[in-house]
Amino acid sequence: MHPTRSSGTVWATLLVGILAIVGAAPGTPPRPVVYPLRAMGTSVNVTLVTADSAASFADASAAHARIRLVDSLMSNWTETSEVARINRVADSVATAVQPLVADVIARSLAVWRHSGHTFDITVEPLVRAWGFIGGPRRVPSEEEARRAFALVGAQDVAFDSSSRIIRFRRHGMRIDLGGIAKGYAVDLAMRELRDRGVHNALVDASGNMMSVGHPKSSPHWRIGLRDPRDSVP
Repeated sequence: MHPTRSSGTVWATLLVGILAIVGAAPGTPPRPVVYPLRAMGTSVNVTLVTADSAASFADASAAHARIRLVDSLMSNWTETSEVARINRVADSVATAVQPLVADVIARSLAVWRHSGHTFDITVEPLVRAWGFIGGPRRVPSEEEARRAFALVGAQDVAFDSSSRIIRFRRHGMRIDLGGIAKGYAVDLAMRELRDRGVHNALVDASGNMMSVGHPKSSPHWRIGLRDPRDSVP
């Protein structure tokens, strides 16, 4: 996951001011309102069906907070995240893991088992070798790729979900939760919205989506797939 842009806080502040001024006109029907966020290296949209965008901003902000929390814990683009800390120490000592991160690791290892070892969070050395973490992006030499691949294999992650203790059995092993963290963040954001009594919402983190209810003008949310040949970011 890429670092969150600091400008997101500025834009959120400006949006609060705008919404407070605009409010809801008398008789305004509920409509989908998008509350954008830059997090986890991508654009995240929380869409709420509301007649009062200012009043619903607190709900959107609460969902944003859950997404930012996952980003802060699971990013590989900062040295201060919990995943970064695990990667620094777990090949030397057993270490306790923050509860949300432990939950994602447990889920990831379950998917690894059920996918025939296809989904593997220990792929980080390969991701780094190709420059997707740390950059620049490049094709590594055959020897670099061989060394990185030798560190991949979730069977060498010793993890006790009950005690939340993790240990890597190979020196230099590292984990990357980028393949699951966005979906997990969307799950938490939607759970937060439901807990706050929101009945019609869509959370989208770069294609990782979850919805509840529907817009008032339609019996369902309309979701499309972008043409892969479309170069628009």
